[in-house]
Amino acid sequence: MRRPALPGLLLVWAALLAWATLPVSPARAQSTIGVDQKDREIADLKKEIKLLEQRVDTLEGLDQKVKVIAGKLAVRAETEQTKANEAPIINASDKGFWFASQDGNYKLQFGGIIQADGRFFTTGDDSTGSTFYLNRARPILTGTLWKYYDFNITPDFGQGKVVIQDAFINNTMFDYANFQAGKYKAPFDLERLQVDRYLEYSQRSEIQNLVPNRDIGAKLHGSLFENRLTYQIALMNGVPNNTASVESDNNDGKDFVGRFFVTPFVNSENDWLTGLGAGFAATYGSEFGNTISTYKTYGQQTWFTYNKGVTASGTRFRYEPQLYYYHRQFGLMAAFASDRQALNLTGIVTRGKTPCT
Repeated sequence: MRRPALPGLLLVWAALLAWATLPVSPARAQSTIGVDQKDREIADLKKEIKLLEQRVDTLEGLDQKVKVIAGKLAVRAETEQTKANEAPIINASDKGFWFASQDGNYKLQFGGIIQADGRFFTTGDDSTGSTFYLNRARPILTGTLWKYYDFNITPDFGQGKVVIQDAFINNTMFDYANFQAGKYKAPFDLERLQVDRYLEYSQRSEIQNLVPNRDIGAKLHGSLFENRLTYQIALMNGVPNNTASVESDNNDGKDFVGRFFVTPFVNSENDWLTGLGAGFAATYGSEFGNTISTYKTYGQQTWFTYNKGVTASGTRFRYEPQLYYYHRQFGLMAAFASDRQALNLTGIVTRGKTPCT
């Protein structure tokens, strides 16, 4: 038997070993490269995560600061709103001069009226001199307290004297029942109840000689049936007709004053009917003493007065049916007034040295 040659066998083993080792070395190198790349990517991701965490921390800090600032701004806004709600409203415009609380529960308004005219007479004696005349000079202060209490204070410096025309307070809690007390226009004559600045003429009509002007007392008044009916019921001192200068009563008698006025079509869609209204007023009382009236002309000259010694002595009854109609620029007002007063004549006759009545 022949043995193979040793160098040949070694060559075979060397070839097998080379074949076995050649594919192994490149695979290990590729695996190592992949692992290093993944490590780097993981490291980069960790860095990004850390940066993101830092940014989140920064944003959370900013968010907290924003919340603090927002809280401070909210508190400041609430404080400013509270101050704004408590600050008064001030107005100076064609609607007048006034200031009021935000809720309207308190209000103070300034106004006034000044009226001057000239009175020139072509007939009469020397006592009726022609003159320029300051008829009204009235500063007017009105307002509201505690939402439901309206007041009015109106002095008058016209006609060469100082008179309190109005001084009253009125509770307006209920539309159907207001309560008013003080000095104000007696709820009687339709023309007298018109506001002075809206009068068509400088003086009211001659009917004022038979109706009261201002008086002192208490009044219950209101409106019913969606303003179709208004009423006034008052207990007052009782004053002579057409006077506002009496500030107290000189006897125990008082006047009961009542008035109702209906505007049945005030809410109608027919504008020809909305301006129609009619009513009736009356006073009743017992008067004694110097509560008799003096009658004057348009020029405010006395044309009738009672003789000395004539005084009121018993029942006084006044009444007045009244109506008006307004449509656009057209206006009509009518009233009929009657005044009946019991009088007493006291004369003094001297017989010798002893006076007799």
